[in-house]
Parts: sequence; C-alpha cells; structure tokens
Amino acid sequence: MRCDAIPSYADAADYLDRAGRRGRPPAKITRQMAAAEGRSRYYDALYCDAGHQAEKLVSTGACLICAIAADEPRRHERERAPKITTTRAEAKAAGLTIYFTEQRCSRGHLSARATSDARCLACDRLRKAEKRADRADATRCKESPVV
Repeated sequence: MRCDAIPSYADAADYLDRAGRRGRPPAKITRQMAAAEGRSRYYDALYCDAGHQAEKLVSTGACLICAIAADEPRRHERERAPKITTTRAEAKAAGLTIYFTEQRCSRGHLSARATSDARCLACDRLRKAEKRADRADATRCKESPVV
C-alpha cells in the first residue's frame, strides 16, 4: 500500500514513543513467521515504497506508518462527526460516512452509526474484536499438539 501523506519524523518518533520502542528497532522476523505465531505485525528491516523502515502489518504487508497515514483522513472525519441528532438521509446528503442519533442500538449502545448501512459503530468494534479472538483461538488450536 502506498500513501500520499507521509508522516513527519516527529509523527513517527511520537508513535515509537507510545509503543515504547524509540531508539531500538524491534527484532527481525519474516511475515510468514509472524503469521505462524499469530502476530499482527512484523519487522523485516526493509524499506517500504514511501521510504519508511518500520513494522509492517501481517494482514496486508503494509508499512505501519503508511497505514496510520492512510487512516488519518478517516480519523479526522470520525472526530468531526456531528454530535447533534441527525438522520441517515441528512448524513448521506452532507457526504458524511458516519452520523449520530440519540437512539440506542439493539445492544443498547448510544454510539455513532455508519451511513452506508446504519450499523452501530460500537457493535462493529465488538464484532471485529470477537473475530480477532476467534482467529487467534483457531491459530492456537492448530499449533497445539494432539495428545
């Protein structure tokens, strides 16, 4: 994946500070080894197309800094999401990808909703977390020896 908006060195340094790894690169590991271990990231010390030497995502092989930069416009849109009550039709007309209603979803969340299909974003996050856990369990089950 190639990104047009390349984060500055300060952004990358800030990311590494939050990750607790500034000044020392992570241990080298191949994408296949990381996938076999059930990791979500790996570091192969190779530069991405944009010139970053950073961890990469196992799922796509994309540089983590490029992936963060690619998500930046959506992150700002989520932060700018209207907190006033609006309808899905109004959100579509305004070109928003998310909107907020004061109605709770079927699980009781009071959260923003996706304009595309009106799904609750809190429920969506929970579903994704459950899928990740299921995949991790399935990987662990495959690796455990049969006695």
